[in-house]
Amino acid sequence: MTLHTNIREIKWDSLGNGQPTFLSVEYEWDTDMNTLVVFSVCHAGLEWIDYLSDSTREHITNKISERLEDDHCE
Repeated sequence: MTLHTNIREIKWDSLGNGQPTFLSVEYEWDTDMNTLVVFSVCHAGLEWIDYLSDSTREHITNKISERLEDDHCE
C-alpha cells in the first residue's frame, strides 16, 4: 500500500464575490486503491472541515483529484 499525505492550496471564492482566496487542504492519497481522503481544510488559520457540507467536501476532493491527475500526466 502506498499512501501519500500532502497539503495543497486551492483557490476558493469563500465569499461568493469573485475574489478568490486560498484554502489549505490536507489529504491522504492511496495510490494502490486510488482513493483520496481530505481530512483538513484551513483558511486564515481556522479549521473548516467540520463545518463543510458534503457537497463542498466532494467539490474540494474533486479539485484535489484533478490536480493529482494533472501532476501525474506531466
